[in-house]
Amino acid sequence: MYCANCGTQLPEKAKFCTGCGLELLSDKPKVFREKKNVVFNNPQYVGFSPKIDDPRFARYSMASKNWAFLFSIIIAAIAIIAFPIYGSYSDEVDWPYSLYYGMGIGGMFVTIALVQNFKKGRDSTWDGVVDDKRIYEKKHWDKNNDTYTTNTVYEYTVRRDDNGKIYEHSTENNDIVYNYYNIGDKVRHHKGFGYEKYDKSKDTFLFCIACASINDIANEDCFRCKCPLLK
Repeated sequence: MYCANCGTQLPEKAKFCTGCGLELLSDKPKVFREKKNVVFNNPQYVGFSPKIDDPRFARYSMASKNWAFLFSIIIAAIAIIAFPIYGSYSDEVDWPYSLYYGMGIGGMFVTIALVQNFKKGRDSTWDGVVDDKRIYEKKHWDKNNDTYTTNTVYEYTVRRDDNGKIYEHSTENNDIVYNYYNIGDKVRHHKGFGYEKYDKSKDTFLFCIACASINDIANEDCFRCKCPLLK
């Protein structure tokens, strides 16, 4: 079975997810159990869903932008307050330079939030196709153990239909999304959200395009964010 929150593969009797800590055994199970030796063929799940026009998506998008901006304001305020206090007790940074440093770091966080919201505002809906998939290994330096560790990278690319632009997507040591798509799959990128696959007739689960949680394909709404599942 897989964790419905982060997609980590787990033992059948696991009580908690080793990837994100989600409690799995409850009155309402939050895991998707893989159905083996079953061929799924649900023709009603072929095509792009009109549910994207549901107002819950717009509310979720606005709430996400507001929370991101509010978080950046809080971090900025902490930096502006903390640096002058640190400067008053330390010989490393004198007043008013400690205030300048705090204002600079705080302004950086606010700027990042504004740029992200600007990019989302310029996003658009477009159709494409899964163009390629590959698996390779990537080494990282582990400072704690003073050695290299090797991670497996699962990468797939999507080619946009209207202009041929290629978008690369990858995860490390997690092949859930990689296995969900096949080369040649038609997909639609929804403005401000993720991809919807055109042919979902043989799928047993769906990714919520709003919060990316894994849901059983029988569900109508995402268990996590309550946005409609596109099917």
